[in-house]
Amino acid sequence: MVRELPFETRYEVSRDIGRGRVVKSTEGKKGKIVTIFETKSKNNRVIGRRVVSQEKIDPVHETYRIGREGFTTSRGSFTGRKILTMTATAYHPMDGIGSKYGGKTASGIMAKYGVVAVDPRVIPLRTWVYVEGYGLAIAADTGSAIKGNKIDLCMTDKKAIYKFGRRKVRVHVLNGR
Repeated sequence: MVRELPFETRYEVSRDIGRGRVVKSTEGKKGKIVTIFETKSKNNRVIGRRVVSQEKIDPVHETYRIGREGFTTSRGSFTGRKILTMTATAYHPMDGIGSKYGGKTASGIMAKYGVVAVDPRVIPLRTWVYVEGYGLAIAADTGSAIKGNKIDLCMTDKKAIYKFGRRKVRVHVLNGR
């Protein structure tokens, strides 16, 4: 039996990257857990099984490096085109999977950490943003409740979603209008 383990997308601040630049430094790769069972059968029916061996191959997390200069938070400076104060909520990428969209966002990419839902009249789709307390993200989705200065952040940990709740965040618009 093989069970896949998803990889995470992580962001690191780096002095080696130029101001306002984002560079993908590690390609993400799913991990897996391979389990081998020994089964007992009687009259062609399986009556029991036990684990003989189990091997875990850790996922390789996708990593982006963000240029340090110009990417500090409100305690320092930031060079985005505009800074918005928005009401943020969080959602899980698997929410809505069974719907007619199949987990894809309004722009066609799959929902995952680093993907945010916005009102396209405020932040155009496919715009890179930096959300303080969340990190670098791409505005790739919309939602019926996302109107005006609201943003929905995709998170992969359900506990973190409930802990996040609803709060005000500063959003730095990096490109777009």
